Amino acid sequence: MRRGRVLIILGVILGLVAAGGVLFLMSQQAPAPPPAEVGPEVGVPMTQVIVALQNIPRGEEITPELVGTRDWPSNNVPPDVIADEAELIGKVAKTEIFQGQPIVRSMLTEIIQGSELAFAIPQGKVAVAFPITRLSSVGYGIQAGDHVDVLLSARFIDRDEEKQNARDSLEFRLEMMTKFANAGIESTTMEMPTFKTQARPVTQLIVRNAGVLKVETGALPTPTPAAEGGEGGAGGEEAGAPPPAPPPPDMIILVVDPQDALVLKFARENNFILDLALRAAGDEAPIDTEAVTLEYMIRRFNISLPPKLQYYLDTVPPVEEEMPEKPEFPQKTSVETEAVEFIPLTEEEAY
Repeated sequence: MRRGRVLIILGVILGLVAAGGVLFLMSQQAPAPPPAEVGPEVGVPMTQVIVALQNIPRGEEITPELVGTRDWPSNNVPPDVIADEAELIGKVAKTEIFQGQPIVRSMLTEIIQGSELAFAIPQGKVAVAFPITRLSSVGYGIQAGDHVDVLLSARFIDRDEEKQNARDSLEFRLEMMTKFANAGIESTTMEMPTFKTQARPVTQLIVRNAGVLKVETGALPTPTPAAEGGEGGAGGEEAGAPPPAPPPPDMIILVVDPQDALVLKFARENNFILDLALRAAGDEAPIDTEAVTLEYMIRRFNISLPPKLQYYLDTVPPVEEEMPEKPEFPQKTSVETEAVEFIPLTEEEAY
């Protein structure tokens, strides 16, 4: 009985000793480190830039409470970004700036007053008016924000005074008058052939990647008031009649370099044929072209030259009044006639 009690006491002591050892070992372990704070990605250099703290509408003056600095990945910093806040305070937003967007110099202007179009013209560019038709404007499909190339067609004529005016020379007239005098002809009028030089056409791309600032439509025609008492009441219009269709656009505003503005003005005032070629969206790559002439067409497409014959086709068609629709031939024959009067020389003039 006494022996069993001793064993029980011994077991309790051993249990306490084991529990104390476990608590000692646990107290000796180092506490777990706190979770690491999430910071910027390691290895990516950052740059401080000025960003908009809220949406800034176009035309609003930049004030300190509208902007602030933010860290931005250096490899993704926009070109011409503004790093000094003092550089933009007091300037005006040329375009709408969105919240969180880095501010670059091209977004700002110092102009507070001026036309709406002037805000949209980039620095160093000018805006010029360009007349358009359905054919020259890709079927009126060009809109503001597009980019176009300007194509020009011209016709050049060689000047050869010696050949063109040979029949008007003094030697030629003296020779003809002498022949008429020898034949006993006192005076006569003859239809003399006049040979005109054929124009040589050429087509070339002259202005590349011009921005379209605006497309203008002419003013609506003023309606003519109907006579009083006419059908349809006041104004003579029938009730419920649709309004007249607006006229098509007749002018386009292009953004070009100042030198290209002079080129367009010269071409327009000298009656060159001008057309616009619409570029694909986002395509502003420089391109090189070659002037297109008759020689170019023959060389590129390997056109065989027709043989020379002893006859030709007159390009002027006969006029027939009974024809309801006559074909149009804009080209004319190269041979025309002009009346020239010849008077024989007197004996005193001949000697």
